[in-house]
Amino acid sequence: MTLHEYLEVLHIELKDRHGGGGKLTLVNNWSIGERVSFDLTNNISIGSDTIISEDVKIFTHDHIVGNPLEIRTSPLQIGSNVYIGENTRIYEGCNTIGDGAYIGGCSVVTKDIPANELWAGVPAKKIRDITT
Repeated sequence: MTLHEYLEVLHIELKDRHGGGGKLTLVNNWSIGERVSFDLTNNISIGSDTIISEDVKIFTHDHIVGNPLEIRTSPLQIGSNVYIGENTRIYEGCNTIGDGAYIGGCSVVTKDIPANELWAGVPAKKIRDITT
């Protein structure tokens, strides 16, 4: 099965709503749940051994307050050994999710998440460090 066929079977959306021409880059050994949506207005890269659960939405653009026809974009780098819980939303203000980070389900991520930290909530905030 090709990657494209795999994404279609799981109802994964790859959208470039504003013509930014972003690309999705996947490294080894990842898992993406059903109905995940990637906004490819800018680039998204996902490291190895990362799990993205069902119904996650990832955005790389946002509309400017006061001028909704204008947008800002930024790329997103998701590290290795990351877990993103179901129904989580990751918005344009987040540019990096560090290696070993864990994001609890139904969270709303609006800023960078450092490596080896557990974040959750609306908006997502640090719960604790993850020690190995």
